This record gives sequence, C-alpha cells and structure tokens, in this order.
Amino acid sequence: MNIREMRQAYMPDRIRLLLVAEAPRESTDRFFYNPVVATHDSLFLETSKVLLPEVWKARGAKDVRAMKTEVLARLCDEGVYLVDAVDERLPQGLSDARCAAILREHAATKVAEIVRLLGERGAPEASVVLIKGTVFDALAEGLRAAGVRVPQERPLPFPSSGQQVSFRESLVRLLG
Repeated sequence: MNIREMRQAYMPDRIRLLLVAEAPRESTDRFFYNPVVATHDSLFLETSKVLLPEVWKARGAKDVRAMKTEVLARLCDEGVYLVDAVDERLPQGLSDARCAAILREHAATKVAEIVRLLGERGAPEASVVLIKGTVFDALAEGLRAAGVRVPQERPLPFPSSGQQVSFRESLVRLLG
C-alpha cells in the first residue's frame, strides 16, 4: 500500500482530534499509519501513550508495535487522525529554513484542505494540534482565521531526539 491508502484505511467517520505533522517520512517503513514498523516510529508510540494509555499497561514498545493495526483502529474509533502539512516527502537533511519555506508555500492549500476535511468529517468539538515549530508557524494563523480550533499557543515538539516527554506532557495539557 502507498501512503495515501495506508492513511485512508484509518480515516475516522468523525474527526475529534486532527494531528498535523510536517511531512511523510522518506520511507513508508517509518510512516505513522504503516502497520508494520520495527523502529523509528516515535510519533505513533508517543501519541498512543497519551491517547490510549491502557494499551501500554504492562507492555513495551515492541509489544505495542506488534499490535499496531489494533491500536490504529482504536485511534480511528476515538476520532483521531493524522495528516501532514505537505503531502510529498521532503528530502532527508533539509534545513529547517528550507523546510519552513516549503510549508509556507503550501500553507493556503493545506488550510483549505483541513477546513474541507473538518467540514465533511469534523465533530463539533474537533481540534487541530500542530506538531513541530515549522508546522505551527506555517498553519496556525491561517487555520484560526478560517475558524478552526487550534488550542495551542506554541508548537508541540516532535517526539524524538529526547523530546518524547515534552511531547506527551504538552499533548496532555492541550487535551486536558
């Protein structure tokens, strides 16, 4: 399956929480919705720790990865969906400045896409959470101007490179 098909397989009927990350990984073997990922899937792991803590009772990452299809289905049932600020893969090693410029170039289109998606499938209480500074800077203002609920005042850090705890704590506060 390609990225679009993997993502569509877990599209909720009603979106309550829309997470927006930067871009698809350079390889589908690290993609959030890929049911078979052995490593480097911190966004999936850390998101599930916050939203489905019962899944983690007496389980480690290896066990949760083994039941990823079930966990993704549960996130879908809860109305959680993840999209990316840009749909194409960005080259590995791209500078933050260049990445930010690309996201700004696509911002108006992505805001319109998110507004349409929430208009079709969004629950009345739907919120959009923006992950990573580049995503927040490119989309927060446009989404708010379009009437979309973006509850955060600053970006959530991407949950890697030692930012896992900060990501979880920030997400808990936003949803709290």
